[in-house]
Amino acid sequence: MTIMTVQQQILALREQLNTVVVGQHRLLDRLVISLLTGGHVLVEGLPGLAKTTAVKALADGVHARKHRQLQMYSQQK
Repeated sequence: MTIMTVQQQILALREQLNTVVVGQHRLLDRLVISLLTGGHVLVEGLPGLAKTTAVKALADGVHARKHRQLQMYSQQK
């Protein structure tokens, strides 16, 4: 596999993510970087910002069999 092929695959994945999640460029960049480096991502934010959708779209984009999702809600008083 050549560098150009890998670059094309990454760009295709990024375009696919952009079609699913609109306006969250920083989040999508970080998800792809984490995927490439084998790292972990803690996705935080307000409800309704497409966090779960972005992670599921990434898993679908790389044909992942499963992903682990942990949701925690703060209980502010």
